[in-house]
Amino acid sequence: MKQQDVVSTTFVLRTVNSLGWSATMPFFAIYLDVVRRLALGSIGVVYLASGFATFLSQILGGHLTDRFGAKRVMLTGYACSF
Repeated sequence: MKQQDVVSTTFVLRTVNSLGWSATMPFFAIYLDVVRRLALGSIGVVYLASGFATFLSQILGGHLTDRFGAKRVMLTGYACSF
């Protein structure tokens, strides 16, 4: 696969993934409150944990990219996210 094709495919996949995530996250707090009956403080902890996991995964992704290369890490990451 050509380098440009990999970049284009990666961009499209990341965009679709981000749109789906952005569309559901505002309603996730409502779901946790109404359906699961979690306290608002607990919902805040869930969102905090999500942000912290993102922070840690970005650090890990940077180290893996330095070791294995960006193409390999991006494709593996996107494959795991689906």
